[in-house]
Amino acid sequence: MKKMGVEDSKIRLAIIPVYRMYPIAVLDAVNYDGHHLPLFVVQLTDLTDGVFVGFAYNHALSDGTAFWDFINAWAEIVRAAPAGPLTSRPPLLKRWSPQGDGAPGVLPYADLSEVIERLTPPPLRERMLHFSSESLVALKERARQELLAAGDTAGAAALTRFQALSSLMWRCITRARRLPPEQETAWMAKPMIYTLRFFDSSSVMMGSSPRFDMYGCDLGWGKAVAARSGRANKCDGKTSLYPGREGGGSMDAEVVLSPENMAALEQDHEFWAAVTPDS
Repeated sequence: MKKMGVEDSKIRLAIIPVYRMYPIAVLDAVNYDGHHLPLFVVQLTDLTDGVFVGFAYNHALSDGTAFWDFINAWAEIVRAAPAGPLTSRPPLLKRWSPQGDGAPGVLPYADLSEVIERLTPPPLRERMLHFSSESLVALKERARQELLAAGDTAGAAALTRFQALSSLMWRCITRARRLPPEQETAWMAKPMIYTLRFFDSSSVMMGSSPRFDMYGCDLGWGKAVAARSGRANKCDGKTSLYPGREGGGSMDAEVVLSPENMAALEQDHEFWAAVTPDS
């Protein structure tokens, strides 16, 4: 579930991960349950000093880019004058498939129980961390110098801030896990039907994207205070990157770890040197 806090009367809301505020039944569903459960649900929670807007969304409908395009188009329609254009983001109605013929894809499984899982995650801790544009520029430059020192001039030239931050996440989370020196971490190079069963406990998974326009979707209440995700697809090592509220290339990182690994990460000086303190 995506949750957005909105300013009301200049009072800033703190986002708290209280999932009981969202009792809709689809919270514990998997994508396959879309055969009999709603594919998209919106819940508005009206508080004394603001509102939460929560979305429960079946990922089989689209990827994250299309999801945020839809939310922003909806927000434009809400804000539009009666005689004005509805939205600058018209829907793409042409059917597409990887095969190129527009036919729906068919999963190559005789028994779908192979890919349908309902796992109960272990105890986890979440932290939402902010990285200012200035911090990311410095982090990228440090990573670039490391690549140049290693003789990788092509990698240094192509390096992005996203890659620099992802690399820092991987290095510091791996260190927090106190893995044996000979332990290898996995890199998934081939597309597959993904379930949490396949997640390597020594790896780090990056999700979401700082390119998603999360703060442009003004539903008429002003710019959102914060964007957060719900409890779906959470596991030890899952990190989601969001755009920072102030823009300018800043990013927010939602980090999910086991309690003991999070405690170790909180003592990592290299990691916290890059995190921007709350203002």
